[in-house]
Amino acid sequence: MKKFVRMFAAAGIAACLCVTMSACGEENDDFESRLEELDDMDDDEIEEMIEKGAAKLDAEDDVYSAGSEEAAAAEYLAEHLYSAAGDYIAKLADKKAEVPDFNELKYELLDEKSGKFEAEIGGKSKKVKWNLDDADVFGYVKNYKLRYVSVTVDGAAAVYPEGADKIEEVDPFEGLTVTFTGTAPQSKVVISDGNSLCKYTADVTEGVYNGDVVTVTAEFKSTQSTKVLSEETREYTVEGLPAYAMAVADIPQETLDKMAGQAHDAIVSRAAGWAEGNSLKSAELIGYYFLTLKDGFDSSEVNRIYLVYEVKADIYGIPDEKQDPGNIERNSKEDMETGEETYYTFYTYSNIINVDENVCSVDLSAGQMTGNEIKTKHGYWSWGYFEHYTLAGYDDLDSMFNNCVTEKIDKYNYESTVK
Repeated sequence: MKKFVRMFAAAGIAACLCVTMSACGEENDDFESRLEELDDMDDDEIEEMIEKGAAKLDAEDDVYSAGSEEAAAAEYLAEHLYSAAGDYIAKLADKKAEVPDFNELKYELLDEKSGKFEAEIGGKSKKVKWNLDDADVFGYVKNYKLRYVSVTVDGAAAVYPEGADKIEEVDPFEGLTVTFTGTAPQSKVVISDGNSLCKYTADVTEGVYNGDVVTVTAEFKSTQSTKVLSEETREYTVEGLPAYAMAVADIPQETLDKMAGQAHDAIVSRAAGWAEGNSLKSAELIGYYFLTLKDGFDSSEVNRIYLVYEVKADIYGIPDEKQDPGNIERNSKEDMETGEETYYTFYTYSNIINVDENVCSVDLSAGQMTGNEIKTKHGYWSWGYFEHYTLAGYDDLDSMFNNCVTEKIDKYNYESTVK
């Protein structure tokens, strides 16, 4: 058994020696003397020697092999520069810094400017010299990702990783359609078409306004070994969306005038139905309450404007302080007089939309006057009871503000121009 193991030990040692010598057969006397040492070894020592020999042979498998020293140098430098550049470019990406020309960058990547390494040239092991000054280096970087490094040394070229220079660039945004739908802020980003190999995501998917910038990111649906994206992100500016007015200033003056005209007509029309002797004296627009829906809330009304009016009316009847329940006849005839009364009312519209820079949309026919009613300070006797006339409005602005605004501030932001 020992002799059988020794035969394999001799084979392992011989293989090891053939690798370390320039050619088998040289220094044959020394080789023979080494074999004689086997006679003094036990089985464990022989097996250990076999393992060492095999380990050395495995290590030699990593030796660069090329047809010329220049080609070996190009291979060596391409691999080492690729490895070093990956970390370097990652740091540049963090700073969003520009990637320098690789022929200059090479000096930043390797600590040494020249050196030697083991290579197999034409079947023979040889020490190959390299010098960065002799290397023409090109690095292909896309989106701060190093795709490959190409090195040319005296006409001999090498690429690392091998074949990476044959990678096909795919433009993921060719044919991609990004559209914006709805009415801002109830709007959405819609992505369609594009490259079937890619999937797309947008940093914002809803609630966009004209002028906002949406960034779309593309990536392969699965790992691609022969393709790279020519571009990974692209920005799209939102445009062409109709938008709900979000402030009084967003509403064109022409539109405000049209709403005010309709509101004034409605107030005049309501006064025309008052009892004989009562008449509208004036109705002055004194400002606006403007409500806009808060983020995160849903409602069929995204905005609402209240046109606030101070109204003066001449009311004919018996003033409250002159009514005399004990003398109905006298109250009915002798104490009748005309007095000016002031109250406040509003006319309101909702969902005012700016279709574009020149067109504002609002349904004037959908405007509404307040449903709140107050009693006049003048009245009349009817069937033994003293009655007050009623007006559509409020006695004071605080009451109107509470009803129009305060009761809704849980869901709406507001703006008031009423002084």
